[in-house]
Amino acid sequence: MIKVVYKVGMLAFYILITFSGFSQQSNLKLEDIWGSPKLFAKKEGGFRSMNNGQFYSNIESSVDGNCIVRYEFSSGKAIDTIVKAKTLVLRNDTIKISDYSFSADEKKILIATNSEAIYRHSSRSDYYILNLATNKIERLSFNGKMMYCSISPDGDKVAFVRENNIYIISLVDLKETPVTTDGKRNEIINGATDWVYEEEFSMDVAFSWSPDGNKIAFYKFDESQVKE
Repeated sequence: MIKVVYKVGMLAFYILITFSGFSQQSNLKLEDIWGSPKLFAKKEGGFRSMNNGQFYSNIESSVDGNCIVRYEFSSGKAIDTIVKAKTLVLRNDTIKISDYSFSADEKKILIATNSEAIYRHSSRSDYYILNLATNKIERLSFNGKMMYCSISPDGDKVAFVRENNIYIISLVDLKETPVTTDGKRNEIINGATDWVYEEEFSMDVAFSWSPDGNKIAFYKFDESQVKE
Protein backbone atom coordinates (compact mmCIF):
# COMPACT_ATOMS: atom_id res chain seq x y z
CA MET A 1 0.00 0.00 0.00
CA ILE A 2 2.82 2.39 0.88
CA LYS A 3 4.50 1.49 -2.42
CA VAL A 4 1.43 2.47 -4.42
CA VAL A 5 1.09 5.79 -2.64
CA TYR A 6 4.76 6.45 -3.22
CA LYS A 7 4.44 5.83 -6.97
CA VAL A 8 1.39 8.07 -7.28
CA GLY A 9 3.16 10.78 -5.31
CA MET A 10 6.25 10.61 -7.51
CA LEU A 11 4.14 10.72 -10.64
CA ALA A 12 2.26 13.79 -9.45
CA PHE A 13 5.53 15.45 -8.47
CA TYR A 14 7.08 14.69 -11.84
CA ILE A 15 4.13 16.10 -13.74
CA LEU A 16 4.15 19.24 -11.63
CA ILE A 17 7.84 19.87 -12.23
CA THR A 18 7.58 19.12 -15.95
CA PHE A 19 4.59 21.41 -16.44
CA SER A 20 6.18 24.13 -14.38
CA GLY A 21 9.36 23.97 -16.44
CA PHE A 22 7.39 24.08 -19.67
CA SER A 23 5.44 27.08 -18.44
CA GLN A 24 8.59 29.04 -17.58
CA GLN A 25 10.32 28.28 -20.85
CA SER A 26 7.40 28.94 -23.22
CA ASN A 27 5.34 31.46 -21.22
CA LEU A 28 2.25 29.28 -21.53
CA LYS A 29 -0.95 31.27 -21.06
CA LEU A 30 -4.58 30.32 -20.59
CA GLU A 31 -5.27 31.81 -24.02
CA ASP A 32 -2.85 29.25 -25.51
CA ILE A 33 -4.87 26.41 -24.00
CA TRP A 34 -8.43 27.60 -24.55
CA GLY A 35 -8.29 30.40 -27.11
CA SER A 36 -5.96 29.25 -29.86
CA PRO A 37 -5.06 26.11 -31.84
CA LYS A 38 -1.48 26.26 -30.55
CA LEU A 39 -1.76 23.02 -28.53
CA PHE A 40 -4.27 21.21 -30.72
CA ALA A 41 -3.39 17.64 -31.63
CA LYS A 42 -2.31 17.17 -35.22
CA LYS A 43 -4.85 15.24 -37.28
CA GLU A 44 -3.56 12.36 -39.37
CA GLY A 45 -5.90 11.88 -42.33
CA GLY A 46 -6.24 8.64 -44.27
CA PHE A 47 -4.73 6.52 -41.48
CA ARG A 48 -5.50 2.77 -41.67
CA SER A 49 -4.16 0.04 -39.38
CA MET A 50 -3.15 -3.13 -41.24
CA ASN A 51 -4.34 -6.63 -40.32
CA ASN A 52 -1.16 -7.86 -38.64
CA GLY A 53 -1.05 -4.91 -36.24
CA GLN A 54 2.56 -4.11 -37.14
CA PHE A 55 1.89 -1.68 -39.99
CA TYR A 56 -0.45 1.13 -40.95
CA SER A 57 -1.13 2.87 -44.24
CA ASN A 58 -1.70 6.48 -45.16
CA ILE A 59 -2.42 8.67 -48.17
CA GLU A 60 0.62 10.62 -49.30
CA SER A 61 1.26 13.15 -52.06
CA SER A 62 3.98 12.71 -54.65
CA VAL A 63 5.10 14.60 -57.71
CA ASP A 64 2.89 12.38 -59.86
CA GLY A 65 -0.17 12.47 -57.59
CA ASN A 66 -1.61 10.49 -54.66
CA CYS A 67 -0.20 7.22 -53.38
CA ILE A 68 -0.79 4.93 -50.39
CA VAL A 69 2.26 4.16 -48.26
CA ARG A 70 2.77 1.42 -45.65
CA TYR A 71 4.45 2.48 -42.37
CA GLU A 72 5.80 0.54 -39.42
CA PHE A 73 4.14 1.29 -36.07
CA SER A 74 7.27 0.65 -34.02
CA SER A 75 9.49 3.09 -35.91
CA GLY A 76 7.09 5.28 -37.86
CA LYS A 77 9.21 4.68 -40.94
CA ALA A 78 7.83 4.07 -44.43
CA ILE A 79 8.25 0.42 -45.46
CA ASP A 80 6.92 0.43 -49.02
CA THR A 81 4.32 1.98 -51.33
CA ILE A 82 1.15 -0.08 -51.54
CA VAL A 83 -0.45 1.99 -54.30
CA LYS A 84 1.81 3.99 -56.59
CA ALA A 85 0.65 7.17 -58.29
CA LYS A 86 1.05 5.66 -61.75
CA THR A 87 -1.43 2.92 -60.80
CA LEU A 88 -4.09 5.60 -60.30
CA VAL A 89 -4.10 6.63 -63.96
CA LEU A 90 -7.00 5.21 -65.94
CA ARG A 91 -7.55 6.18 -69.57
CA ASN A 92 -5.41 9.32 -69.13
CA ASP A 93 -7.42 10.38 -66.06
CA THR A 94 -5.56 10.65 -62.75
CA ILE A 95 -7.59 9.48 -59.74
CA LYS A 96 -7.18 11.67 -56.66
CA ILE A 97 -7.91 9.69 -53.50
CA SER A 98 -10.54 11.22 -51.19
CA ASP A 99 -10.79 8.09 -49.03
CA TYR A 100 -10.05 4.37 -49.23
CA SER A 101 -10.69 1.06 -47.51
CA PHE A 102 -9.23 -2.45 -47.74
CA SER A 103 -11.07 -5.69 -48.28
CA ALA A 104 -10.93 -8.06 -45.30
CA ASP A 105 -7.99 -9.96 -46.81
CA GLU A 106 -6.25 -6.71 -47.89
CA LYS A 107 -6.06 -7.92 -51.50
CA LYS A 108 -8.36 -5.20 -52.85
CA ILE A 109 -8.71 -1.49 -52.14
CA LEU A 110 -11.87 0.55 -52.58
CA ILE A 111 -10.99 4.12 -53.57
CA ALA A 112 -13.31 7.14 -53.34
CA THR A 113 -12.71 10.22 -55.46
CA ASN A 114 -14.53 13.40 -56.51
CA SER A 115 -16.30 13.43 -53.14
CA GLU A 116 -19.15 15.86 -52.42
CA ALA A 117 -20.20 16.63 -48.85
CA ILE A 118 -23.92 16.30 -48.07
CA TYR A 119 -24.38 16.87 -44.33
CA ARG A 120 -21.95 16.70 -41.40
CA HIS A 121 -20.68 13.16 -42.09
CA SER A 122 -22.26 11.99 -45.32
CA SER A 123 -20.89 12.41 -48.81
CA ARG A 124 -21.23 10.93 -52.28
CA SER A 125 -18.31 9.93 -54.47
CA ASP A 126 -17.15 8.09 -57.55
CA TYR A 127 -15.58 4.75 -56.58
CA TYR A 128 -12.87 2.55 -58.04
CA ILE A 129 -11.73 -0.95 -57.09
CA LEU A 130 -8.04 -1.84 -57.23
CA ASN A 131 -6.80 -5.43 -57.28
CA LEU A 132 -3.41 -5.33 -55.56
CA ALA A 133 -2.29 -8.65 -57.06
CA THR A 134 -2.69 -7.42 -60.63
CA ASN A 135 -2.64 -3.61 -60.11
CA LYS A 136 -5.80 -3.52 -62.24
CA ILE A 137 -8.09 -0.63 -61.37
CA GLU A 138 -11.70 -0.29 -62.52
CA ARG A 139 -14.47 2.20 -62.00
CA LEU A 140 -17.36 0.58 -60.15
CA SER A 141 -20.26 2.41 -61.78
CA PHE A 142 -21.08 5.03 -64.38
CA ASN A 143 -24.67 5.43 -63.14
CA GLY A 144 -24.05 8.27 -60.71
CA LYS A 145 -22.15 8.95 -57.51
CA MET A 146 -22.40 6.47 -54.65
CA MET A 147 -22.59 6.61 -50.86
CA TYR A 148 -21.17 4.32 -48.15
CA CYS A 149 -19.48 1.80 -50.47
CA SER A 150 -18.57 -1.30 -48.48
CA ILE A 151 -16.73 -4.43 -49.64
CA SER A 152 -18.35 -7.69 -48.54
CA PRO A 153 -16.40 -9.87 -46.07
CA ASP A 154 -15.72 -12.43 -48.83
CA GLY A 155 -14.28 -9.67 -51.04
CA ASP A 156 -16.51 -10.47 -54.04
CA LYS A 157 -19.12 -7.71 -53.83
CA VAL A 158 -19.61 -4.05 -52.96
CA ALA A 159 -22.79 -2.60 -51.44
CA PHE A 160 -23.68 1.08 -51.62
CA VAL A 161 -26.52 3.61 -51.46
CA ARG A 162 -27.66 5.82 -54.33
CA GLU A 163 -30.77 8.02 -54.31
CA ASN A 164 -32.16 6.32 -51.19
CA ASN A 165 -31.80 2.77 -52.52
CA ILE A 166 -29.27 0.03 -51.79
CA TYR A 167 -27.35 -1.67 -54.59
CA ILE A 168 -24.83 -4.50 -54.87
CA ILE A 169 -22.07 -4.69 -57.48
CA SER A 170 -20.38 -7.98 -58.28
CA LEU A 171 -16.61 -7.53 -58.48
CA VAL A 172 -16.45 -10.43 -60.95
CA ASP A 173 -18.34 -8.69 -63.78
CA LEU A 174 -19.26 -5.26 -62.24
CA LYS A 175 -22.96 -6.06 -62.65
CA GLU A 176 -25.09 -3.67 -60.59
CA THR A 177 -28.16 -5.13 -58.86
CA PRO A 178 -30.73 -3.14 -56.81
CA VAL A 179 -31.58 -4.48 -53.35
CA THR A 180 -34.38 -1.94 -52.84
CA THR A 181 -36.40 0.04 -55.38
CA ASP A 182 -38.83 2.10 -53.30
CA GLY A 183 -36.43 4.82 -52.22
CA LYS A 184 -37.80 8.33 -52.71
CA ARG A 185 -36.41 11.72 -51.74
CA ASN A 186 -37.90 13.08 -48.49
CA GLU A 187 -40.04 9.95 -48.10
CA ILE A 188 -38.34 6.52 -48.13
CA ILE A 189 -34.66 6.10 -47.21
CA ASN A 190 -32.97 2.69 -47.45
CA GLY A 191 -29.53 2.02 -46.00
CA ALA A 192 -28.89 5.60 -44.90
CA THR A 193 -30.29 7.93 -42.24
CA ASP A 194 -31.94 11.31 -42.41
CA TRP A 195 -30.12 14.45 -41.36
CA VAL A 196 -31.46 14.33 -37.78
CA TYR A 197 -29.79 10.99 -37.03
CA GLU A 198 -26.61 12.17 -38.69
CA GLU A 199 -26.55 15.48 -36.86
CA GLU A 200 -27.68 14.37 -33.40
CA PHE A 201 -26.37 10.77 -33.19
CA SER A 202 -23.45 10.83 -35.69
CA MET A 203 -25.14 7.92 -37.49
CA ASP A 204 -25.31 8.01 -41.27
CA VAL A 205 -24.61 4.46 -42.54
CA ALA A 206 -27.66 2.26 -42.02
CA PHE A 207 -26.72 -1.11 -43.50
CA SER A 208 -24.26 -3.89 -42.73
CA TRP A 209 -22.98 -7.09 -44.36
CA SER A 210 -23.48 -10.47 -42.68
CA PRO A 211 -20.17 -12.14 -41.70
CA ASP A 212 -20.33 -14.51 -44.69
CA GLY A 213 -21.13 -11.72 -47.16
CA ASN A 214 -24.38 -13.35 -48.34
CA LYS A 215 -26.88 -11.03 -46.67
CA ILE A 216 -27.33 -7.35 -45.87
CA ALA A 217 -29.20 -5.94 -42.87
CA PHE A 218 -30.46 -2.39 -43.29
CA TYR A 219 -32.73 0.28 -41.85
CA LYS A 220 -35.64 1.69 -43.83
CA PHE A 221 -36.83 5.17 -42.86
CA ASP A 222 -40.38 6.06 -43.86
CA GLU A 223 -40.71 9.83 -43.60
CA SER A 224 -43.85 10.02 -45.72
CA GLN A 225 -45.94 9.81 -42.52
CA VAL A 226 -44.04 12.55 -40.70
CA LYS A 227 -46.13 15.68 -40.26
CA GLU A 228 -44.58 19.05 -39.66
